[in-house]
Amino acid sequence: GALYLVQGGPNELFDWLEHGAPTPAEVPISTSVGNLVAAVNHLADMGARHFLVCNLPDVGATPFGVSTGAGALISSYCSGFNAALRGNLMALAQARGLTIAFLDEFAALNAIMGNPGTFGLTNVTIPYLYVLAGDPDGFLFWDGVHPTTKGHWLTAQFAFDALTDTYRPSGSHASDTGRLNSLNGLVKAK
Repeated sequence: GALYLVQGGPNELFDWLEHGAPTPAEVPISTSVGNLVAAVNHLADMGARHFLVCNLPDVGATPFGVSTGAGALISSYCSGFNAALRGNLMALAQARGLTIAFLDEFAALNAIMGNPGTFGLTNVTIPYLYVLAGDPDGFLFWDGVHPTTKGHWLTAQFAFDALTDTYRPSGSHASDTGRLNSLNGLVKAK
């Protein structure tokens, strides 16, 4: 009955950028996705049945991604990784009788960055550690890629939505707008 959180992939992305880009992204994507699928499969072998799996956020949209001048390439890598991860895990879940909730960090980051005020943020483009001024809770990033405490809290709200969408009884799903409004209420209540 336990829930297992599985997350990975950014280190392979950063390694690819440092040593391989623009060589084909399929190799590091295939390796990284294969590692995560193997991890879920191994946990399933030991009896795990319930998972929350996080995809890659849109690293191309982060201050780091923008600063490289290769934001579109990085975003494309993340999209390819996310599609491969979801497809492989859906097949595994069906074959093994697993329940997998997916935290779409790519969409979450873009939603937050697209409307920061709605999420109680004042700065989503400059990392707090670059300015060291103002309230860090108004910033999305500590550095070029790592979320602040508030950024992590917002991601946790999206994770909660992913879990409730997966485990809510059939016929009681809220609309996407309803979930966003619910999330906005939680953010404003903080």
